[in-house]
Amino acid sequence: MQPTTSLFWFQVTKGRLVVSVLWQDAWPPIRRILLTSRRQEARVHLRESFPGAQPGIGKQLKDFQTNLQEYLSGYPVSFSSNLVALHLCSGFQRSVYLATASIPWGKVATYHQIASFIGQPGGSRAVGQALARNPFPIVIPCHRVIKADGSVGGFSAGGSLKKLLLQLEIWQAKTGRSILTELSQKGENGDLR
Repeated sequence: MQPTTSLFWFQVTKGRLVVSVLWQDAWPPIRRILLTSRRQEARVHLRESFPGAQPGIGKQLKDFQTNLQEYLSGYPVSFSSNLVALHLCSGFQRSVYLATASIPWGKVATYHQIASFIGQPGGSRAVGQALARNPFPIVIPCHRVIKADGSVGGFSAGGSLKKLLLQLEIWQAKTGRSILTELSQKGENGDLR
């Protein structure tokens, strides 16, 4: 019988965005990242999906936590895919996720561009399906992948959170101000017009 490694979680919140990180004391540590718009919703999901997980953060993830806080404050942050358990994903998913991880902060790519980049030019739909199952949003920035017509496309955490993440990056890049801070101060619902 193999020893089981305990699961832990921590959350970073800014405005209406809650990022929950599920991790183990193993390498790579991050096993799952959940995005929600309410802290309680995230905790219920964590309890139901990972019943033994306990709140806590390891020393190896302190810098990651700081980077998440900076990202949610509107600063351009590059996350290392070395921290996430990509070995738990299929080979096709890994190729899609690594290609997606190369999209710079504040930029977007289409599903077709990702498919072509990985040598599957007819695989836009398969790319979309892989991204819909992305267990590491933000680190693998699937919110930066949009439809060819410029619309945002799907997102496992919901279209409004995808738009919010895109607005966070694009607004900050254009104005130098954090959209999440401005929205929380104004009490708006998160949609820019």
